[in-house]
Amino acid sequence: MTDEIFTGLLQYYANKIVEDAKKSIASLHVPAVDYGGADIDYVVSMNGTKITITASGWRFFMSEFGKGSLLDRENPWLADYVASEMFNKMRVDKNYAILSRVSGANLEAKLGVSKPEYLPFDAQHFLEEAIETYIPEMLDDIIRIVTDITINKLVNSIPKQIQI
Repeated sequence: MTDEIFTGLLQYYANKIVEDAKKSIASLHVPAVDYGGADIDYVVSMNGTKITITASGWRFFMSEFGKGSLLDRENPWLADYVASEMFNKMRVDKNYAILSRVSGANLEAKLGVSKPEYLPFDAQHFLEEAIETYIPEMLDDIIRIVTDITINKLVNSIPKQIQI
C-alpha cells in the first residue's frame, strides 16, 4: 500500500514537471526556425522511490542549454556534442559562436542582420526550473504521507482492549 501511495505521488509530480517544461519549450519563440522536436517523458519506479525523466530532440537541448555563443557551458552533454562529427570544431576558439563550416565566418556577428537561424540565445533551463518549482511541494507531501503512515501505525499498535 505504501509503495502505491509514493508511486502515485511521484507520478503526479513527474507529470506536472514534464507538462510545465513542454509548455515552456513550446512557448519559446525563435522566428523562422524549426529545430525539430522536444520529446520529454518520465518513468516512475514501481516502488515509488525514483523518477527518471528523459528528454531528446534539438528543440529541447537548445531550449534548455542555449545556442551559439550564448549556450550554457555547464551543459552536461556539451563535451559529447563537441566531440561529435556534427560539431563545427572551429567554434571552440570563437566562443562557440555559430560559424560557417566553409569559411569560418561568424554568422551570428551581425545581430539584427543575421538570419534568425544563426542568432544565439540564452539557456532557458525550462526542465530544471520545473523540477525546482515542484520539489518543495513534493517534499511537503512526502513528509505529510510519512507522518500519516507513522501515526496510523502507532495508533494501530495500541491495544484496543485492556484487561484488568
